[in-house]
Amino acid sequence: MLHRNNEPELSNPLSALMLIFGVDFNAGVWVLNSTIDSAADKKVYLDWSSYAKNESEDKLSEKYLLILKKIAGCLFVGLGASKNAPSTIKTKVYMISAFLTEAQRAGEHELSIITARKAQSIFSSMCDRVSRGGKLSASTLASRMNAIRLLYYLKAKVGTGLAVDPFPPRQQRRIQLNGRNKSFWEAPPEPVALHILKRSIEIVEDLGPDITRIFTKYFLGIQDAIERGNTTRKKISPYGKNAISGEAFSQCVRIPELKSFSACNPLHVAYLRKQLVTACFIVISYTVGARVSEIRRATSTSIRSVQHSSGEVLEYYHAARSKRNFRMYAKQNMEVSGEVPWVISPAASKAFKVLTKLTAPYRELGGIDSLWLVAGGNSLMAFNLSKVPSILSAS
Repeated sequence: MLHRNNEPELSNPLSALMLIFGVDFNAGVWVLNSTIDSAADKKVYLDWSSYAKNESEDKLSEKYLLILKKIAGCLFVGLGASKNAPSTIKTKVYMISAFLTEAQRAGEHELSIITARKAQSIFSSMCDRVSRGGKLSASTLASRMNAIRLLYYLKAKVGTGLAVDPFPPRQQRRIQLNGRNKSFWEAPPEPVALHILKRSIEIVEDLGPDITRIFTKYFLGIQDAIERGNTTRKKISPYGKNAISGEAFSQCVRIPELKSFSACNPLHVAYLRKQLVTACFIVISYTVGARVSEIRRATSTSIRSVQHSSGEVLEYYHAARSKRNFRMYAKQNMEVSGEVPWVISPAASKAFKVLTKLTAPYRELGGIDSLWLVAGGNSLMAFNLSKVPSILSAS
């Protein structure tokens, strides 16, 4: 059982360093803030009770749990290792926890006496159990081996650990040979990609104004119902339907499929809104070089115009870059928040503008400045005021 000590052990350099970063080493739950200031990047929670209260055979001993916490702390503050992002720390904690649990099953309760061969055997059993007998890719095996090696490299900071490196480079290569070949994702053939992009641009241009207008009216109707004191779906829903009762789609030439949908039906509009958001994402991701994680950070102020010395005005997308080397470059060049802007295409500019108008009601409702806000379920918006819109998942 975990106990929280109200008096931090300031004699412990790791505990003291973590306090500087706002995390109490002795807390039962660590809350690690993202290294990037963005609504799309959530806090990472490490609940140590979840590693200590699994099934009986999976329960980590207090000794191993303390080792696990110290490894995580070192990665968080950069003590004896490169400082890791919170999400990366959580992944490595999961891998090391699985290894320590497997070591316990094998009757190994002291890391310092585990031989390299025994550690490799424990690792093999761990991979079989975690993957449920499936064959892991060579890259997955490599990432897991590197995580387990921290038990050796950080032993001086942790106070104990593996006495020998269980996976020196030659051994790593041998183990990776047993992994399955890496499967590469193939982009659609160029003619298909161009067709997808063309259709997406048409949806953004032709459907964007209609869906934005209809959704805004529906939102205002729902807000009117709520302000009148209505609290149930049965009483609120008619206000939204009445607000869009006379609506129609104005552009159907390039999107003949619209003839199958009614602009007065909230469920139809909700479905088309999602298709419009998808089309916006395709246009942006196909024509702007930003990563998906960087595109998800889009806000109402991300697009900025710059007039160059030639007189030409170009629009740029500003959002924090995901990779550390970009953030270091940004700091060296006095950029703000790790932002190194991307120049965007005219089509992407239209997509961003549609998203800005489309999410305005959600941004007002939830108080979150994001262009990827969505409501849960199949409706246009939740009638329960406690359910605010959330940022579209990256998965």
